[in-house]
Amino acid sequence: MEKEKANLSDLNNLLNLSEEKKIIVMVYYYRFLSENLCEYIDNVEREKRNLYFKYAESDNNYSDDNIKDILDSKKYYISPDLLFGNLFKNIEEKSNKEKLIKAIESIVDSAKSIEENDIQKDILYIFNNYKELIGNFADSKLDKIIHMVYDNDFCMLGNRFEIENMDEILKKYNYTYLLSRKHINRSNNTNDEITKEEFDRLIEEGEKHLGKKYIFGANGPDNFDCSSYVCYVFNKANVRKMVRCDAWEIYNYYADPILSREAKPGDIVVFHTTYETDRPITHIGIYVGEGRMLHTGHPTQYSMLSEEHHRKHFYGFARVKSKEYIENFDISNFADYKD
Repeated sequence: MEKEKANLSDLNNLLNLSEEKKIIVMVYYYRFLSENLCEYIDNVEREKRNLYFKYAESDNNYSDDNIKDILDSKKYYISPDLLFGNLFKNIEEKSNKEKLIKAIESIVDSAKSIEENDIQKDILYIFNNYKELIGNFADSKLDKIIHMVYDNDFCMLGNRFEIENMDEILKKYNYTYLLSRKHINRSNNTNDEITKEEFDRLIEEGEKHLGKKYIFGANGPDNFDCSSYVCYVFNKANVRKMVRCDAWEIYNYYADPILSREAKPGDIVVFHTTYETDRPITHIGIYVGEGRMLHTGHPTQYSMLSEEHHRKHFYGFARVKSKEYIENFDISNFADYKD
Protein backbone atom coordinates (compact mmCIF):
# COMPACT_ATOMS: atom_id res chain seq x y z
CA MET A 1 0.00 0.00 0.00
CA GLU A 2 2.91 2.31 0.57
CA LYS A 3 3.37 3.11 -3.13
CA GLU A 4 -0.31 4.06 -3.36
CA LYS A 5 -0.20 6.36 -0.37
CA ALA A 6 -0.27 10.07 -1.08
CA ASN A 7 2.70 11.66 0.66
CA LEU A 8 0.72 14.01 2.86
CA SER A 9 3.81 15.59 4.37
CA ASP A 10 4.28 17.25 0.99
CA LEU A 11 0.72 18.59 1.16
CA ASN A 12 0.96 20.08 4.61
CA ASN A 13 -0.07 23.47 3.23
CA LEU A 14 -3.17 22.11 1.51
CA LEU A 15 -5.57 23.66 4.00
CA ASN A 16 -4.05 27.07 3.31
CA LEU A 17 -4.58 26.88 -0.45
CA SER A 18 -7.15 28.99 -2.23
CA GLU A 19 -10.52 27.35 -2.86
CA GLU A 20 -9.68 27.03 -6.55
CA LYS A 21 -6.45 25.18 -5.86
CA LYS A 22 -8.09 22.91 -3.31
CA ILE A 23 -10.64 21.86 -5.88
CA ILE A 24 -7.91 21.26 -8.46
CA VAL A 25 -6.18 18.92 -5.98
CA MET A 26 -9.48 17.16 -5.29
CA VAL A 27 -10.25 16.61 -8.98
CA TYR A 28 -6.71 15.37 -9.68
CA TYR A 29 -6.95 12.93 -6.78
CA TYR A 30 -10.41 11.81 -7.89
CA ARG A 31 -9.00 11.11 -11.36
CA PHE A 32 -6.07 9.21 -9.88
CA LEU A 33 -8.33 7.05 -7.71
CA SER A 34 -10.60 6.33 -10.69
CA GLU A 35 -7.77 5.23 -12.97
CA ASN A 36 -6.03 3.28 -10.24
CA LEU A 37 -9.24 1.41 -9.42
CA CYS A 38 -9.95 0.62 -13.10
CA GLU A 39 -6.47 -0.79 -13.59
CA TYR A 40 -6.82 -2.97 -10.49
CA ILE A 41 -10.27 -4.36 -11.36
CA ASP A 42 -9.37 -4.95 -15.02
CA ASN A 43 -6.32 -6.96 -13.94
CA VAL A 44 -8.40 -9.00 -11.49
CA GLU A 45 -10.92 -9.82 -14.21
CA ARG A 46 -8.18 -10.77 -16.69
CA GLU A 47 -6.81 -13.23 -14.15
CA LYS A 48 -10.28 -14.78 -14.21
CA ARG A 49 -9.90 -15.10 -18.01
CA ASN A 50 -12.27 -12.20 -18.74
CA LEU A 51 -9.72 -10.91 -21.21
CA TYR A 52 -11.82 -8.15 -22.74
CA PHE A 53 -13.41 -6.84 -19.56
CA LYS A 54 -13.25 -3.07 -19.04
CA TYR A 55 -14.57 -1.83 -15.74
CA ALA A 56 -15.10 1.71 -17.06
CA GLU A 57 -17.46 0.35 -19.72
CA SER A 58 -19.34 -2.08 -17.49
CA ASP A 59 -22.73 -1.56 -15.88
CA ASN A 60 -23.21 -0.90 -12.17
CA ASN A 61 -24.31 -4.44 -11.33
CA TYR A 62 -21.06 -5.41 -9.66
CA SER A 63 -21.80 -7.95 -6.93
CA ASP A 64 -21.59 -7.09 -3.23
CA ASP A 65 -18.94 -9.80 -2.82
CA ASN A 66 -16.82 -8.25 -5.57
CA ILE A 67 -17.19 -4.80 -4.01
CA LYS A 68 -16.17 -6.21 -0.62
CA ASP A 69 -13.04 -7.74 -2.18
CA ILE A 70 -12.21 -4.39 -3.80
CA LEU A 71 -12.67 -2.54 -0.51
CA ASP A 72 -10.42 -5.04 1.27
CA SER A 73 -7.68 -4.45 -1.32
CA LYS A 74 -8.09 -0.81 -2.40
CA LYS A 75 -9.79 0.66 0.68
CA TYR A 76 -12.26 2.65 -1.45
CA TYR A 77 -14.78 2.02 -4.23
CA ILE A 78 -16.21 3.98 -7.18
CA SER A 79 -19.05 2.64 -9.32
CA PRO A 80 -18.44 2.71 -13.11
CA ASP A 81 -20.87 5.57 -13.77
CA LEU A 82 -19.03 7.79 -11.28
CA LEU A 83 -15.51 7.25 -12.62
CA PHE A 84 -13.68 10.41 -13.66
CA GLY A 85 -13.45 9.41 -17.32
CA ASN A 86 -17.18 8.78 -17.52
CA LEU A 87 -17.95 12.07 -15.82
CA PHE A 88 -15.80 13.85 -18.40
CA LYS A 89 -17.52 12.07 -21.31
CA ASN A 90 -20.81 13.58 -20.17
CA ILE A 91 -19.45 16.99 -19.30
CA GLU A 92 -21.81 18.75 -21.69
CA GLU A 93 -24.80 17.63 -19.64
CA LYS A 94 -24.15 20.53 -17.25
CA SER A 95 -24.69 18.47 -14.09
CA ASN A 96 -21.02 18.09 -13.27
CA LYS A 97 -21.22 19.73 -9.86
CA GLU A 98 -23.80 17.22 -8.64
CA LYS A 99 -21.94 14.31 -10.26
CA LEU A 100 -18.60 15.36 -8.79
CA ILE A 101 -20.07 15.69 -5.31
CA LYS A 102 -21.79 12.31 -5.69
CA ALA A 103 -18.55 10.67 -6.90
CA ILE A 104 -16.45 12.07 -4.05
CA GLU A 105 -19.19 11.20 -1.57
CA SER A 106 -19.08 7.58 -2.73
CA ILE A 107 -15.29 7.51 -2.33
CA VAL A 108 -15.41 9.04 1.16
CA ASP A 109 -18.31 6.84 2.34
CA SER A 110 -16.69 3.66 1.03
CA ALA A 111 -13.42 4.52 2.75
CA LYS A 112 -15.23 5.21 6.01
CA SER A 113 -17.03 1.88 5.82
CA ILE A 114 -13.93 -0.09 6.70
CA GLU A 115 -11.40 0.13 9.48
CA GLU A 116 -9.14 3.17 9.58
CA ASN A 117 -6.07 2.96 7.35
CA ASP A 118 -3.58 5.18 5.57
CA ILE A 119 -5.57 5.34 2.33
CA GLN A 120 -8.66 6.41 4.25
CA LYS A 121 -6.68 9.14 6.00
CA ASP A 122 -5.46 10.42 2.66
CA ILE A 123 -8.98 10.41 1.20
CA LEU A 124 -10.48 12.26 4.15
CA TYR A 125 -7.60 14.75 4.19
CA ILE A 126 -7.65 15.63 0.49
CA PHE A 127 -11.46 15.66 0.22
CA ASN A 128 -11.85 17.71 3.39
CA ASN A 129 -14.98 19.91 3.23
CA TYR A 130 -15.60 18.94 -0.42
CA LYS A 131 -19.39 19.49 -0.41
CA GLU A 132 -19.18 23.10 0.68
CA LEU A 133 -16.19 23.90 -1.55
CA ILE A 134 -17.65 22.40 -4.72
CA GLY A 135 -21.18 23.50 -3.94
CA ASN A 136 -20.15 27.15 -3.75
CA PHE A 137 -17.91 27.04 -6.82
CA ALA A 138 -18.99 28.48 -10.17
CA ASP A 139 -20.19 25.85 -12.66
CA SER A 140 -18.17 27.33 -15.54
CA LYS A 141 -14.92 27.26 -13.56
CA LEU A 142 -15.54 23.73 -12.40
CA ASP A 143 -16.03 22.60 -16.01
CA LYS A 144 -12.72 24.22 -16.91
CA ILE A 145 -10.93 22.45 -14.06
CA ILE A 146 -12.35 19.10 -15.20
CA HIS A 147 -11.13 19.82 -18.75
CA MET A 148 -7.72 20.81 -17.47
CA VAL A 149 -7.30 17.69 -15.32
CA TYR A 150 -8.47 15.46 -18.18
CA ASP A 151 -5.84 16.86 -20.54
CA ASN A 152 -2.95 17.05 -18.08
CA ASP A 153 -1.26 13.71 -17.46
CA PHE A 154 2.01 14.54 -15.79
CA CYS A 155 0.95 13.78 -12.23
CA MET A 156 -0.61 10.43 -13.11
CA LEU A 157 2.25 7.98 -12.86
CA GLY A 158 1.42 4.33 -12.27
CA ASN A 159 0.08 3.48 -8.83
CA ARG A 160 1.32 6.55 -7.01
CA PHE A 161 -0.30 9.94 -6.77
CA GLU A 162 2.75 12.08 -7.37
CA ILE A 163 2.47 14.84 -4.81
CA GLU A 164 5.80 16.27 -5.90
CA ASN A 165 4.40 16.91 -9.38
CA MET A 166 1.12 18.15 -7.94
CA ASP A 167 3.01 20.66 -5.84
CA GLU A 168 4.81 21.73 -9.00
CA ILE A 169 1.48 22.30 -10.76
CA LEU A 170 0.15 24.42 -7.93
CA LYS A 171 3.29 26.50 -7.59
CA LYS A 172 3.37 27.39 -11.28
CA TYR A 173 0.85 29.94 -12.45
CA ASN A 174 0.21 28.03 -15.65
CA TYR A 175 -2.90 26.47 -14.11
CA THR A 176 -4.58 29.89 -14.05
CA TYR A 177 -3.69 30.29 -17.70
CA LEU A 178 -5.13 26.88 -18.54
CA LEU A 179 -8.37 27.78 -16.79
CA SER A 180 -8.73 30.93 -18.87
CA ARG A 181 -7.84 29.45 -22.25
CA LYS A 182 -10.37 29.40 -25.05
CA HIS A 183 -9.84 25.68 -25.68
CA ILE A 184 -12.60 25.18 -23.14
CA ASN A 185 -14.96 26.68 -25.75
CA ARG A 186 -13.51 24.65 -28.54
CA SER A 187 -16.03 25.63 -31.22
CA ASN A 188 -14.38 29.06 -31.36
CA ASN A 189 -11.01 27.66 -32.40
CA THR A 190 -9.48 29.04 -35.58
CA ASN A 191 -7.13 26.20 -36.46
CA ASP A 192 -6.85 23.93 -39.48
CA GLU A 193 -5.37 20.46 -39.38
CA ILE A 194 -2.06 20.19 -41.21
CA THR A 195 -2.60 18.19 -44.40
CA LYS A 196 -0.44 15.21 -45.28
CA GLU A 197 1.20 17.22 -48.07
CA GLU A 198 1.98 20.07 -45.67
CA PHE A 199 3.35 17.65 -43.08
CA ASP A 200 5.60 16.02 -45.68
CA ARG A 201 6.99 19.45 -46.54
CA LEU A 202 7.59 20.19 -42.85
CA ILE A 203 9.57 16.98 -42.46
CA GLU A 204 11.55 17.55 -45.66
CA GLU A 205 12.56 21.03 -44.52
CA GLY A 206 13.03 20.10 -40.87
CA GLU A 207 15.37 17.21 -41.62
CA LYS A 208 17.69 19.49 -43.59
CA HIS A 209 18.78 20.95 -40.25
CA LEU A 210 19.27 17.80 -38.19
CA GLY A 211 22.41 18.04 -36.07
CA LYS A 212 22.56 21.84 -36.01
CA LYS A 213 23.44 23.39 -32.66
CA TYR A 214 21.07 24.95 -30.19
CA ILE A 215 22.08 28.54 -29.49
CA PHE A 216 19.68 30.65 -27.46
CA GLY A 217 18.41 33.53 -29.59
CA ALA A 218 19.79 32.14 -32.87
CA ASN A 219 17.54 32.71 -35.88
CA GLY A 220 18.86 30.06 -38.30
CA PRO A 221 19.67 28.66 -40.67
CA ASP A 222 23.18 27.89 -39.36
CA ASN A 223 22.02 27.48 -35.76
CA PHE A 224 18.64 27.66 -34.04
CA ASP A 225 16.90 27.82 -30.74
CA CYS A 226 13.66 25.87 -30.33
CA SER A 227 11.25 28.60 -31.41
CA SER A 228 13.29 29.93 -34.33
CA TYR A 229 13.48 26.39 -35.66
CA VAL A 230 9.69 25.96 -35.60
CA CYS A 231 9.10 29.36 -37.22
CA TYR A 232 11.79 28.78 -39.84
CA VAL A 233 10.56 25.31 -40.82
CA PHE A 234 6.91 26.35 -41.05
CA ASN A 235 7.93 29.35 -43.19
CA LYS A 236 10.36 27.59 -45.51
CA ALA A 237 7.96 24.68 -46.02
CA ASN A 238 5.27 27.21 -46.96
CA VAL A 239 2.90 25.75 -44.40
CA ARG A 240 2.36 28.88 -42.25
CA LYS A 241 4.04 32.28 -42.39
CA MET A 242 5.16 32.91 -38.83
CA VAL A 243 7.01 35.99 -37.65
CA ARG A 244 10.04 34.96 -35.58
CA CYS A 245 8.90 34.84 -31.97
CA ASP A 246 9.46 32.78 -28.84
CA ALA A 247 7.83 29.49 -27.82
CA TRP A 248 5.24 31.15 -25.60
CA GLU A 249 4.19 33.53 -28.37
CA ILE A 250 3.85 30.72 -30.92
CA TYR A 251 1.62 28.82 -28.51
CA ASN A 252 -0.34 31.85 -27.36
CA TYR A 253 -0.86 33.66 -30.67
CA TYR A 254 -0.31 31.19 -33.51
CA ALA A 255 -2.01 28.07 -32.09
CA ASP A 256 -4.97 26.70 -30.18
CA PRO A 257 -4.51 24.11 -27.39
CA ILE A 258 -5.86 20.65 -28.14
CA LEU A 259 -6.32 17.53 -26.06
CA SER A 260 -3.41 15.10 -26.02
CA ARG A 261 -5.56 12.37 -27.56
CA GLU A 262 -6.30 14.67 -30.51
CA ALA A 263 -2.66 15.36 -31.41
CA LYS A 264 -1.71 14.62 -35.02
CA PRO A 265 1.49 14.95 -37.07
CA GLY A 266 2.14 18.61 -37.78
CA ASP A 267 0.75 19.86 -34.46
CA ILE A 268 3.10 21.50 -31.99
CA VAL A 269 4.11 20.21 -28.58
CA VAL A 270 5.15 22.54 -25.79
CA PHE A 271 6.95 22.36 -22.46
CA HIS A 272 7.20 24.44 -19.31
CA THR A 273 9.99 25.55 -16.94
CA THR A 274 12.88 24.17 -18.98
CA TYR A 275 14.75 27.29 -17.89
CA GLU A 276 14.13 30.24 -15.57
CA THR A 277 11.71 32.77 -17.06
CA ASP A 278 8.30 34.27 -16.39
CA ARG A 279 6.96 32.65 -19.58
CA PRO A 280 4.62 29.66 -18.98
CA ILE A 281 5.96 27.97 -22.14
CA THR A 282 9.72 27.61 -22.57
CA HIS A 283 10.30 24.92 -25.20
CA ILE A 284 8.52 23.87 -28.39
CA GLY A 285 8.76 21.24 -31.10
CA ILE A 286 6.88 19.82 -34.08
CA TYR A 287 4.91 16.67 -33.29
CA VAL A 288 5.52 13.93 -35.87
CA GLY A 289 3.31 11.20 -34.42
CA GLU A 290 3.93 7.99 -32.47
CA GLY A 291 5.13 9.91 -29.43
CA ARG A 292 7.98 11.68 -31.25
CA MET A 293 8.83 15.28 -32.01
CA LEU A 294 11.28 17.12 -34.23
CA HIS A 295 12.89 20.02 -32.40
CA THR A 296 16.03 21.97 -31.71
CA GLY A 297 17.29 20.47 -28.50
CA HIS A 298 20.97 19.63 -28.15
CA PRO A 299 21.25 19.40 -31.15
CA THR A 300 18.34 19.63 -33.64
CA GLN A 301 16.95 16.09 -33.60
CA TYR A 302 14.06 13.69 -33.23
CA SER A 303 13.14 12.93 -29.60
CA MET A 304 10.63 10.75 -27.78
CA LEU A 305 8.15 12.56 -25.57
CA SER A 306 8.53 9.70 -23.11
CA GLU A 307 12.11 10.71 -22.28
CA GLU A 308 12.38 11.68 -18.63
CA HIS A 309 13.21 15.35 -19.26
CA HIS A 310 10.33 15.82 -21.68
CA ARG A 311 7.85 14.00 -19.45
CA LYS A 312 8.81 16.16 -16.50
CA HIS A 313 8.30 19.42 -18.39
CA PHE A 314 5.46 18.40 -20.73
CA TYR A 315 2.75 21.07 -20.97
CA GLY A 316 0.53 20.03 -23.85
CA PHE A 317 -0.25 20.05 -27.56
CA ALA A 318 -1.60 22.78 -29.82
CA ARG A 319 -2.72 23.08 -33.42
CA VAL A 320 -1.51 25.99 -35.53
CA LYS A 321 -4.16 28.41 -36.67
CA SER A 322 -5.35 28.68 -40.25
CA LYS A 323 -3.28 30.38 -42.95
CA GLU A 324 -5.90 33.10 -43.25
CA TYR A 325 -5.81 33.84 -39.53
CA ILE A 326 -2.02 34.00 -39.37
CA GLU A 327 -1.76 36.15 -42.50
CA ASN A 328 -4.14 38.70 -40.93
CA PHE A 329 -2.67 38.52 -37.43
CA ASP A 330 -1.52 41.83 -35.95
CA ILE A 331 2.08 41.12 -34.98
CA SER A 332 2.16 44.18 -32.74
CA ASN A 333 0.52 41.83 -30.21
CA PHE A 334 3.97 40.39 -29.62
CA ALA A 335 5.40 41.94 -26.49
CA ASP A 336 8.90 42.25 -27.95
CA TYR A 337 7.86 43.27 -31.46
CA LYS A 338 9.53 46.39 -32.80
CA ASP A 339 8.20 47.98 -35.98
